[in-house]
Amino acid sequence: KEEDAFQFPAKLNQNFAGVEWLGSWFNSNLESVLTYKNYHLFADATSLETIGGQDFENRTVNNNYSGANIALKYSFNTKLFVRTSYEYAYRLPEENELFGNQSTIRSNINLRPEQSDNYNLGAFYRTKIFNDMQLAVEVNGFYRYQQDRIILLASGFDLAQFFNEEEVEIAGVDGYISIEPNDNSRLNLSATYQDVRIRSALDEVDSGLIGERQPNVPYFFMSFDGSYNFKNIINDDDILNVSYFYDFIEEFSSVREANANQNIANFIPTQHRNAVEITYTDTSGKWNFSGKVNNIFNDDLYDNFRVQLPGTNVNFKFRYNIQ
Repeated sequence: KEEDAFQFPAKLNQNFAGVEWLGSWFNSNLESVLTYKNYHLFADATSLETIGGQDFENRTVNNNYSGANIALKYSFNTKLFVRTSYEYAYRLPEENELFGNQSTIRSNINLRPEQSDNYNLGAFYRTKIFNDMQLAVEVNGFYRYQQDRIILLASGFDLAQFFNEEEVEIAGVDGYISIEPNDNSRLNLSATYQDVRIRSALDEVDSGLIGERQPNVPYFFMSFDGSYNFKNIINDDDILNVSYFYDFIEEFSSVREANANQNIANFIPTQHRNAVEITYTDTSGKWNFSGKVNNIFNDDLYDNFRVQLPGTNVNFKFRYNIQ
């Protein structure tokens, strides 16, 4: 008789604790934050890796990990500041990564937490242009060196499994611009470039992957949204908000292979995502109604694993606050 994989219980307990020290220097122009974090992971489950041979094994993981963070922020005035930080951090594996779903994703109770050295440097500036228009600009550079990065790979003919990548290096820059022409309108533009490279492979067979970009991760993407509030539409002080959203995602590889750039057939093509949303809020503010049209031009859109997303679709939402 074949055993049912779902008869075996699985337990996951994650606990996070920390202590933070805040400092203020040079008439509060310089602010500092020093943080210590403790991560606790307890997992207990039955390994189903050899389920075909009825070889079940109970495994328990019970570990503590320590991380730390230091951050500095210097304000030149009320309009301009710069900040920098360093963090040694962990990301504990989640339930679906450890236990899978026992149908298409196998369990991996031995999955290790991701650990990373994170460096950040950025600046923020706010001012007025043309006398009344509010302008805010922020730019950040970042560098991360990750060990045991958790990735989803094929495991057998029709199954997948989460594994730990040995080492991944990430360098990039992001930023945003926000403009408020008046009290009723706002325009936001943000963009990110990130170069995610494999620096060591899972085993010697994958040595050709070293130096390649991590698959299923966009390296350049940007977003724009604009909104305008129409007031006093039906009653005094009610608001009709109209918003437009646009996302651009540059093409990127969807497969894990050496010389991925030479196999363009495995690339997720460049994507343009457009959406429009209208929200009406009544005078009292207790309720609002919204409708959103996604993918308004019915473009071919995909997730990070080249699974096609829905075409044009409409969502409605009604919210009422009970006080």
